[in-house]
Amino acid sequence: MRVDGVCVALRFAPVAVLMAVHCHDGRWPADWECVERARRHCFCTRMVSAHPATVITHVFFHISGEHLAANAAMLAVALAEGGGGGEESSGVRRAEAGGVVAWLRRMVSGIRDSWSERSRAGALLRAVGALLVCVVGSAVGGLGAQLLYLKSAVSVRHAYAEHAWTAAADAWRGALASDSVGDAVRLLLRSVRSYVEGWRNSAAASLQAEMNDCIFMCGSSAGVCALAGFNAVCYGRPLCALYLVLPSMCCLGVDVIPRGVALLAFHIGAGDVAVALKGRAVPSLWKSAGVELTVGDAAHVGGFGAGVVMGLGWRWLQLRRRRRRRRRRRGSH
Repeated sequence: MRVDGVCVALRFAPVAVLMAVHCHDGRWPADWECVERARRHCFCTRMVSAHPATVITHVFFHISGEHLAANAAMLAVALAEGGGGGEESSGVRRAEAGGVVAWLRRMVSGIRDSWSERSRAGALLRAVGALLVCVVGSAVGGLGAQLLYLKSAVSVRHAYAEHAWTAAADAWRGALASDSVGDAVRLLLRSVRSYVEGWRNSAAASLQAEMNDCIFMCGSSAGVCALAGFNAVCYGRPLCALYLVLPSMCCLGVDVIPRGVALLAFHIGAGDVAVALKGRAVPSLWKSAGVELTVGDAAHVGGFGAGVVMGLGWRWLQLRRRRRRRRRRRGSH
C-alpha cells in the first residue's frame, strides 16, 4: 500500500485545527488560561443571547491540555476510520454479501484503500466535510440532547413537588374530615411532611435550573461522536462508535430511563410508581453542584445521532448520484 504524505496530512487537518485554536497565541497555554478561554468561548445558556457564536466556538475550546489531548486522539481515530466511497460505503450491503467475517474483511480493505488516496483535492474536501460534521453534530445534536437532559432533571423535580403538594392537600382534607383525633393528628403530620417534601423538591428544581443556566459546555467530544456516527452509517465502519458512544449510551440509559418512566407515571396518574423510582429518577444535586465546565453522556449520544442523520442523508445523495449516472450510461448506449 502506497501512501501519499500530503493526502495523509490533509486527512488529519481537523486535528491541526484543534491544536491551532488551543495555541492561537503561539504558545501552549496553562490550564487556568484554558479555563478562562472556555468561559469566554464555550456554550452557556445564560450567555448565548449575548454571545451566539459560542454555539460554534464551543467545539474548539478545551478546559486543559489533557482535555485537548484526549479529544484530539479520539478525533484522529475517527478520521483514520473514515474515507473512501463507491459501492463499499454501504455497511448493510457488505453484511449481506458474505456475513460478518466478509464484512469485517471488506471494512478493513475499505480503510486501507482510503489511505491509498491520491487525490489531494478529494482529501481536502473530505477533511472539510469531517470538520463540518463535527461542528454541526455538536451544535445541533450535542447541545440539543444535553439541554433536553438538563431540562428533564428540572421537570422531574417539579413533578415530584406537585405530587407531594397534592398528597399534602389530600391529607389535610382528610384530617379535617376525620372523626378520630388520632387519625386527624396522623393525617395532619402526613400533610406537613408532604408539604415539606414538596417545598424541598421545588427548591431543588429551582437550584438545578440555576445551575443548568450557569454551566459552560465544551463540545469537541460530541463532535467526534458525530463523526463516528457518520462513519458508521455512511461507510459502514462502526468501530469508533462502539468504543466512543456505546459506554455513553449505557450510562445515559441507566440515568434517563427511570426518569422517563417516572415522568410518564405522573402523566398517567400512577404516582405510586414514580415515588418508588425516586431514588433513581431524581438526579443527585450534589453530583452537579460546583460543576461549571462540562459535557455529558447526553451530548455524546446526541452528537452521534446527528452524525447518523447526516450520514444517512449523504449516503442517500450518493445513491441518487449513482443512479443518475447509470441512467445516463444506459441512455448513451
